Amino acid sequence: MNDQEQQSLKLPPWLVKLRGLRDQREAFKAAHPFTTDDPQEAATAETDAAKDQPEATDDAPPKAGQKMEDGTFYLGRFKNKDGIEKDWFAAAEDAKDKNGKRLSLSFKQAALHALCATAHDHSDWKVPPGFDDPKGEPDILKALFNNAVKLGGFKTSRFDPTGRSTAGWYWSSTPLNSISAHCRNFKVGAQGSVAKMRGLPIRLVRSVSVVQS
Repeated sequence: MNDQEQQSLKLPPWLVKLRGLRDQREAFKAAHPFTTDDPQEAATAETDAAKDQPEATDDAPPKAGQKMEDGTFYLGRFKNKDGIEKDWFAAAEDAKDKNGKRLSLSFKQAALHALCATAHDHSDWKVPPGFDDPKGEPDILKALFNNAVKLGGFKTSRFDPTGRSTAGWYWSSTPLNSISAHCRNFKVGAQGSVAKMRGLPIRLVRSVSVVQS
């Protein structure tokens, strides 16, 4: 036993305990350099340390189907044939007239309606691209269907009041030929085509290019 240990044995128990507490406190302060008896000093030290840290960035997109602050819904991030990434958003409801009735539009009328739409304070709406788009855009109409439950408000009846089987189908902006255009059924998800003169509902979409850092 060395001299220091002999001296410690001679100390009163309360003093030995006090020394032990002091040693623990010093060890804690060494492990946590911002620990101090002065709250203002501690706050200053924490702030200075934070300034030395790199600024956090989060470029992760929202989740598909998530409602945004402007009332639109996020559909996902997609690349076109040229590799350009865009974030796509959908209107909260189908295109409607001034009385709130769902519109049934021809292929040409749908495109014109999108050009004039100002839903959610945006003016860059379009009819969603569909299957095998000639401009190389992704199948956003399919993305709409994949998130239909989260977005809600889609017309899914198989037949309209006149008995026509076009009910439940939605226009894409993608033509098949000079007579027909691609569409998708929101009851079963089937992709198909219909004559451009027929009336179908639309759910407008818009896109924002992703800025590469």
